[in-house]
Amino acid sequence: IPVVTDFMATLITSTSITLTWSPPTAVVPISYNIVRDCRRVCESSKTGNSETSVSSPQTSTGIPPYSQCAFDLIGVYDITVDLTPNYSAKTLSTSPTAPVDDIVFTSVEPVSMTVSWDEVPCNGRNGPITGYYLTYTNITSNTSYTVNITGGDNRMYNLTGLIPYTNYTMSIIPYNYNMNGPARQEMQLTAESIPGVITDLRHGKLPTAINIVWNPPTIPNGIITAHEIRYRESTSTGPYNIANTTNTYYSIVGLIPNTSYTIGVRAYTSIGPGEWTDREYNTAQISLIETFSITKINSTAVRAEWNLIRRASHYTAYYESTSSSSRKKRQVETGMRVFPGDTTEGLIGGLDPNLNYLFSISISFNVNGIIYEGERTQPIPPGNTIMSHSIYVYTNKCI
Repeated sequence: IPVVTDFMATLITSTSITLTWSPPTAVVPISYNIVRDCRRVCESSKTGNSETSVSSPQTSTGIPPYSQCAFDLIGVYDITVDLTPNYSAKTLSTSPTAPVDDIVFTSVEPVSMTVSWDEVPCNGRNGPITGYYLTYTNITSNTSYTVNITGGDNRMYNLTGLIPYTNYTMSIIPYNYNMNGPARQEMQLTAESIPGVITDLRHGKLPTAINIVWNPPTIPNGIITAHEIRYRESTSTGPYNIANTTNTYYSIVGLIPNTSYTIGVRAYTSIGPGEWTDREYNTAQISLIETFSITKINSTAVRAEWNLIRRASHYTAYYESTSSSSRKKRQVETGMRVFPGDTTEGLIGGLDPNLNYLFSISISFNVNGIIYEGERTQPIPPGNTIMSHSIYVYTNKCI
């Protein structure tokens, strides 16, 4: 029986195998056929192919990279004879032509997450997958880190040191030894965490109110859902008063004039509150009326006028008189009139036409049922105006 003993592969690429042989010494066949059965190493199914009337050397092409092939060299006589059966050769590997399959994120926490992925499809591996390059990028800061994961079966990685509520892109590149394949990229948002501290807390003050304004946390760690405000007198050890707002400003009212308060603000996400930012602020003193004038109406009445003070509960106009005798001046009458906080003028009647009067006014605030009264202005006679606490214009001394 004719036999070929030197049927062999002399040149192998990733997609072809060149075979050579010498004729059998006994009887040379009319021609040669080659039967080829190939399968990718990662597959079980084979693909057959026959090449007829070939001669040495013969290049078998169209083979997928990293495929195991079995060749039968057949001599054609009056009948066909297997000259060399089942010769085995493997094409070379090359870079992957397909990315990894689905990327999956699990255990997504504020500062960590686990990423896993399915293997590269067999028809795109083109060789043994020996590792992966995993690159994760913080989209906000455009900061990237790359991890070399060796071993084709290591398809899971735990990422740590991440920033809460931040989008990251994951890029995974498979490689065959030093030949890289295409990347697959996915995006994932880390979970929320408690927020950072609010910033730039500022205030404006009134006698019974402190208005505060602030900036949201520079590191929000999530969606800011609310801000919580706490306050109490600085000397108090009792519980804080608590208020909430979705704004970045708040007016704390019902405070005691000229008093120090400890005020704190913190932000909330769905996870909970951040740290407090605390400050000590004083309410304003009750100021003097800036503009106050007395106008004579008749011999027994005057009209008092003043500028409006926000949140005042009422104004108290005081008057005092001395006799008109030049030989002896003594106080003979005092009195007062109370006017509502939303008024800017009032009538003072029932005065004695024989007396000289001086008039002054004060502001009062009602805080939780307690009246706090400021200082009186300097007394002035009718026909005069007091301005800016110290500027007076005298036009007439008495009524």
